[in-house]
Order: sequence, then structure tokens, then C-alpha cells
Amino acid sequence: MFCFFGYGNRSKVFARVQLIAIAALAFVGMGGRHSEAATINLQFGDTASSRFESQVGPGVVGAAGDYWNPSEFAVSGLSLRDSRNNPTGVTFSNSGSGGEFTAFGTWGFQNTVYANLMKGYLFSADSSESSPNTFTFDGLDSSKKYSLYIYSQGDSATGGRQLGVRVDGTTLVASPSDDTASTFIANQNYLLFSNISPVAGQIQGDWWRVTSEANINGMQLLETNGEVPEPTSAAIALLFLGGGALRRLRRKSQARA
Repeated sequence: MFCFFGYGNRSKVFARVQLIAIAALAFVGMGGRHSEAATINLQFGDTASSRFESQVGPGVVGAAGDYWNPSEFAVSGLSLRDSRNNPTGVTFSNSGSGGEFTAFGTWGFQNTVYANLMKGYLFSADSSESSPNTFTFDGLDSSKKYSLYIYSQGDSATGGRQLGVRVDGTTLVASPSDDTASTFIANQNYLLFSNISPVAGQIQGDWWRVTSEANINGMQLLETNGEVPEPTSAAIALLFLGGGALRRLRRKSQARA
């Protein structure tokens, strides 16, 4: 045991753990750059309202400082910019109504970095799977694959609502909404469609009310070439894991010194 904690071996262990931390940091950086270069973000809200505030930064994926396109509720041919705020040539169209509920109550994400994204939403109370609302991204590269994140959570009066969405032949239904949730929960306050292939440059989707009312706060569209990007939170967790392991090893080494 003494041999294991000798200076030479200790140095090798330190070096290995340092490599983990460095790799984790690089992973965070690469994940941010990938999503930043290939992400189109949309937030829905009443952009004419004095209470409207633009979202900045990541959603489930993304990086600090990411740009989000503000969108009204029923739009046609809205020109979109990427997360670096550069023109993309991609447009967005949507049918449906919308709302901005800052004045009406609290919401689970209220004191988080995602508050601006989650305080406004598209809504539909009279649609169904057989008679849905629609949305379309146009101007995409048909040779590429995409992932689409769709966010769905309202304010304190919206618990139990359920959203249904169909994209590229796949139908997903969100679990009943928990209006107090303050973190992103897969298949509850966000849905993920992966491996989407545009048809004639378009990704089209249907969305509808399953229970009570359908809500959509925002969307993120990523060019992924079939790979599902790691959530930003997972990359950060890996960074802390590497750094934490290094600190624990240093404390053990100092105690034995």
C-alpha cells in the first residue's frame, strides 16, 4: 500500500486524473461549439409586450450566450438566425394561438436562467390529433440529419396539461405537466425527435391538445448527422467529476504527507 502512494506513483495518478478533468473541459467546449454552430433556437411569446424578455444561453443543449429567435404565435416564413446570431436561410411557419403569462402567476423556471424561455408559450385548446396545428422549418439541407427539442410547461395554472407532437412519422405525447418543475425533464417538459431527415428541405410537424391545453414554449433544431448531442448539463457534470476526483486525490496525498 505504501508503494502505491509513493511519490512516483502519486504523480502518475495525479496526471491521469488531470487528464480526465482536461478531457471533460474539452468536452464541454466542443459540445458548446458544435451546438452553437449548428443550432437554431426559437422562443415563443408576446414580443410586443413590455414584459417580453429575450432568452440568452442554452436550453437542454447549447452554450452560454446563445441567441434565440423571438417568435409570435401564428407566423409564416419567419427568417431564422443561428445561435451565433448569423442568418441561416431557414424559415419557420406555425399555425396556432399564443400567450405570455408573466402577469398571471408564477412558474417553476421563474428564478432560473431559462425563465425567459419558459414564461411564454404557444397554446391550443381546441386541436386534436386528427385536426392538429402545424409548424414547418424550410430551407434545410436535405442531405443532413437533425434533432428537434420542443419545450412544454406553463405557469402555476397549467398542471396536468399534455402536448402531442408528430414529426417525421414519429408521435410523442408529453407526460402531464408539473407546473412547479424547475429543471428539464425528458418526455414531460420537453420532447426530443432525433434522426429527422428533411423532405425537399422541410421538416414539418403537427401538434395538438391531448389533455386540457397544448403548450409550446420554444424549440431547438440541431444539425446532428444522426448523433444525439450530449445535454449541456451532462457535459458540465463530467467536468465537475474530473475536478472533484482531482481535489479528493490531492486531499488524500496531503494527509499522507
